[in-house]
Amino acid sequence: MKRLLLLCFLFAIGSIHSQASLRSMTPELDDALLWEISGNGLTNSSFLYGTFHTMNGTFLDSVPNFYASFSKVKQVVAEVDMVNQEIISPKPEDIMSYYMPKDTTYQMLFSNKDYKFVDSCLTTKIQQKMYSVLKPAYTSFMYTLLSTTNIKNSDEGLDKFIMTKAKQNAQKVVGLETMEEHMKLVYGFFKTMCAGSVKDQADLLLFELRNPELSKETMDEMESLYRRQMLSKLMEPSQKMEGKIKEFFPQYSDEKVEEASEKMMADLVDVRNDNWLKKIPAIIKENPSLIIVGALHLTDEKGLINLLRKMGYTVKPVK
Repeated sequence: MKRLLLLCFLFAIGSIHSQASLRSMTPELDDALLWEISGNGLTNSSFLYGTFHTMNGTFLDSVPNFYASFSKVKQVVAEVDMVNQEIISPKPEDIMSYYMPKDTTYQMLFSNKDYKFVDSCLTTKIQQKMYSVLKPAYTSFMYTLLSTTNIKNSDEGLDKFIMTKAKQNAQKVVGLETMEEHMKLVYGFFKTMCAGSVKDQADLLLFELRNPELSKETMDEMESLYRRQMLSKLMEPSQKMEGKIKEFFPQYSDEKVEEASEKMMADLVDVRNDNWLKKIPAIIKENPSLIIVGALHLTDEKGLINLLRKMGYTVKPVK
């Protein structure tokens, strides 16, 4: 259970932002965020860009030839269309899975001293009446996100920024997933995050609050690597953080838990990549496109760059 909670913690500070994870990243890739897709019968090139979901849109000014490439395409293809579709609210059964059991309170999960500490930290970001009804894993997710996100709202994030620009340019916006499919994935992840022992969740929340520098250092390092467009190294901060957390939680040898955590990451990345690859060839054959997805989806043996190359496309960095 604790390894699943670790992944949820990393998801909050890592996957949400850069999509970097604990996985190995092979084959070696150039340090670039923007890639050109050509060949294999394409009349016009398309482009593939790895996003850092909460980076401010002004960052794109520093990406070599981003706007020149953007001007050559007729549409933007994103994980989900955020400009023409409304976010779908969770179902009642999803919401209930985030709530504390009725017979359990935060005071019961901590010593008096630890509870006072936890409450004093959480209430700097979340009202007590809100966090007190939520399971510690979901509270940890909210607190970490609020503490590490540098933009005021999602409208300023790279994905939404690019899609908004496309709409202003009369370029079409296409989603690789429907909003319903996307939110089902997100809410399903939250349900997994909140499953199991609330005491284990409380232990990890306490660890996070006692080690605020860990989240900040990891986030800062990931952002620095992204700004330097070091695609092949984006996972390193998460690996280092995992090692530090393992020192505090040594119980990571459960084979079934390892399998469950690997499946969860496969569902978040590999399965989605496979599904997207069933759509991308027809999309880029019909119209030159700028495909924008989280940077993790580009890397790894099962990443989009490698898979597109195996399909016969030439995928090279834009310099």
